[in-house]
Amino acid sequence: MTDQKQLTREEQIAKKREFARKTLENRVFQDIVGSGQVMAHQAEYGSRAVTAAKPAYDGAILSDEAREVRDRLYKEKREEGEKRGIYARPSIDDYAVEKDIRDQVDENKLLLPLKDLAEIVRGIDSDLKAIPKELEAYVPAELARKIAVAHAKNPEGREEEIFRAALNEEEQIAFGLYQRLSGAYDAVNAYRISGQGALAGVNGFIDQISEKYKKPEKTK
Repeated sequence: MTDQKQLTREEQIAKKREFARKTLENRVFQDIVGSGQVMAHQAEYGSRAVTAAKPAYDGAILSDEAREVRDRLYKEKREEGEKRGIYARPSIDDYAVEKDIRDQVDENKLLLPLKDLAEIVRGIDSDLKAIPKELEAYVPAELARKIAVAHAKNPEGREEEIFRAALNEEEQIAFGLYQRLSGAYDAVNAYRISGQGALAGVNGFIDQISEKYKKPEKTK
């Protein structure tokens, strides 16, 4: 009976991870994240990038995938209004659609092992370096949960103090890698649209932490 329950839990985890991967690999979602980044930080990316990002954003926000998000949000708001006796019909603008997609992307980044998240980033930009095998199985959501528990125990504590209390040294490195991979996902989508490179920061961090896991060369 215990094995049956464990198998069911494993299947649920596998299903969530499969959905998370599909979400992060969805090209329309990638286009909205990337073009949205460029349009929101125009001075950083430059006029040529903005010129490329604007039609990409317009196309993505009018796509079937974005329409499905818009329809779902409308239905949710409509049902909420009807329960409260509100007569007016809700209006779902592009901001609400983009925010919902960004929230979905950010939530699903947390659900995948670092190996999978790195593979997705590498699928967008093949220049991403290999992460240490010792860190591949860490799941950011599990680390974030530990941090949340430590914060609940010490709500007045400093952020760094809570972080170190919650996670051991390797877990801290793994969470730092997650943060950089998460940022790299956004950046590679922005630079994919603008035709520039984006991985110097995360690759530098991977080089740094990979030194820790290098096995000493055998002497002949």
